[in-house]
Amino acid sequence: RHRSVLKILGNPTHRDLFLPLLGKGSKIDIANDYGHGVKYMLLRSWISANEKDLYSSKWINRDFIEKINRNKFICCWRAEGAEAKFSAFSRSLGFDHVQGFYINLRAIIPNAEIIDISKWKPWESESLINHGIKLYDPKEGTLEDLLRMINGRRVFTIDTALAHLCAASGHPATVLLPMFPDERWLELKGSNTNYRQNLNFIQQVEFCSWRNPLREILATV
Repeated sequence: RHRSVLKILGNPTHRDLFLPLLGKGSKIDIANDYGHGVKYMLLRSWISANEKDLYSSKWINRDFIEKINRNKFICCWRAEGAEAKFSAFSRSLGFDHVQGFYINLRAIIPNAEIIDISKWKPWESESLINHGIKLYDPKEGTLEDLLRMINGRRVFTIDTALAHLCAASGHPATVLLPMFPDERWLELKGSNTNYRQNLNFIQQVEFCSWRNPLREILATV
């Protein structure tokens, strides 16, 4: 609204990831400098309190030309959270839950084509591959590559980068939230945001239990 430019301070890897998403004339600039910056949640709180008409909107201009294929899926079930182990644990699903979900999904849609971008242990990865699940490590490509991959697929994800990428680009996705998600979701789930417009939220009703959210997903496939 004020024609200001948002400058994000990061390392060269972050710059390489984000630059392909920014078109010409973008109001976002990525600088190769960590700097000391401003605490993100503190800044967000200040903006929310002082800019009442501010809202989140789609900012990655992509046309997803393929219609959503109900037999094709891409999923992310694990958060790494190097600096917040408990947060990562509370947002992540255990392997047994995920494996059971895939078995039930295949029972409903035998020809389901599933890509899993979660970080699993070697034996877990081997088990999923044996069940016909395709594994993909997002770190092997760019965010642009991931955008191309989700095109035309149904997206199931926890609170992780994939959810924000879908909201920012306008691609529909189903997001599983823990019973007590972090406070930013109080704003992002608001009716005037691109998150609410593009994402379907399923939240835990029992602490640390993903049984009901997974059942709710299966009921929609």
